[in-house]
Amino acid sequence: MRTKTFLTLALIAIFAFAVSGCGDSDDEGINTTDNNPAQSEAEDPNGETTDSSGSDTKLSLAANPDGELKYNKTKLNTKPGNVTIALTNESSTPHDVAVRDSSDAEIGKSQTITESDTSLVLPDLGAGSYTFFCTLPGHEAAGMKGTLTVR
Repeated sequence: MRTKTFLTLALIAIFAFAVSGCGDSDDEGINTTDNNPAQSEAEDPNGETTDSSGSDTKLSLAANPDGELKYNKTKLNTKPGNVTIALTNESSTPHDVAVRDSSDAEIGKSQTITESDTSLVLPDLGAGSYTFFCTLPGHEAAGMKGTLTVR
């Protein structure tokens, strides 16, 4: 009986150790501003992306790979701070991404690219609602735009 009790307790201890991850809970060395998209962004079926990381944010955006005048997302959400929008354009149709504030003032614009990637860095972006869009003639009017919400 004593051996059976000992084995049961040993199995419980082994299980508890395995479930705990065998790791140390010290967060030292972990970069909370790394913003790995798999860890910090969540996308819903409506094309909305939310970032849940710290004050440095990297949001992903892509132009339609078939050359249609639209982005893959129409809504981006993040917290205030340094915001980077990483744009991918796999098509031969040129695109960029720009952001303007509620007073229609353009606050940043990326390079125009084809079949490559670029980034738009928006330092110290404050809370509010912004519009992101493609600046090439006719692209925004065709629907290549969205809303960036910072809160």
